[in-house]
Amino acid sequence: MLEFRQEFRIYHPLPPFVEELVTASGPAAIPRSLSLDALERRLPSPAAEAFRVLRRYAGRGWRLYLVGGPVRDALLGRPVRDLDFTVAGDALALAAELQGDLGGQWRTHPRFGTASGCIGGQRIDLAGARRERYARPGALPQVAPGTLQDDLARRDFSINAMALPLAGGRPRVVDCGGGRADLAAGVIRTLHPGSFTDDPTRMLRAVRYEQRLGFRLADDTAAQLQQALSGGLPGRVTGERWRNELERSFAEDNPIPILRRAAGLGLLAALHPTLHTAAAGLERLDAALSAAGLDAAGPPCADAGDCLAALVCEMTPGEGEAVIRRLRLT
Repeated sequence: MLEFRQEFRIYHPLPPFVEELVTASGPAAIPRSLSLDALERRLPSPAAEAFRVLRRYAGRGWRLYLVGGPVRDALLGRPVRDLDFTVAGDALALAAELQGDLGGQWRTHPRFGTASGCIGGQRIDLAGARRERYARPGALPQVAPGTLQDDLARRDFSINAMALPLAGGRPRVVDCGGGRADLAAGVIRTLHPGSFTDDPTRMLRAVRYEQRLGFRLADDTAAQLQQALSGGLPGRVTGERWRNELERSFAEDNPIPILRRAAGLGLLAALHPTLHTAAAGLERLDAALSAAGLDAAGPPCADAGDCLAALVCEMTPGEGEAVIRRLRLT
């Protein structure tokens, strides 16, 4: 199902529109389709307005899809926070039209064929369907226009590789990688064996989804992660990209289990040897906040800077400086 070329790894999609049989034997029966009206009603404003406008564009002929995390969360019945869309066409041209209808501030990224907008505090990401190839481990991808199946096949995990067409009343979920089956089984699974090689930051992302959803790493995915660690692949990625992934973990409701799990897998030590005890720093901060009566629901840190400080608070000055340099902290 996957083809490889020697100079670059090129991903060809799995057979289109593969439907996995999902039964109630897993944590829950995962639906094959979703009501767009019901999903729109569940969205907070102004996300609902943006969703409504994009549905109108789909009615005018734009081949638009809600993709990735929002589809995953909608299938699980979880709150949908982010809005990520893929268009089988020119995303930059569509973004220009959307700015006229939705207003807000928009940024375009011609190199990747993507645009992002902020409307009333709601972030919207829009991307043209594309293929990706990686010249070397950890490099940023080189992109080219592709089909929806190409776009889903390039993603990190099966549960994030689903799309919901914005046309019709109750469209069927496009699932080319078995994402619905993995949602039912409660597993995090990569789409191909080279996923962590292409982007080693996916290792921390896998742990974040695992802990957030109460899932587990699939056996083959856990083996791929350990192989990537043994090969020293975390060192191929800049500290800035790792810091961004850490900050996303800090934004979770409880980042402590994520860091504890990452430490147990050896991932934090792979970022920098002194980070293997990082989870303990957050645990002590959380305990101090709890003792002070400040353990309200939400992350134990006020912001990412507080969390980063907690990670290094008990290091020697030399160790702390080394971590600062590795993560490119200001």
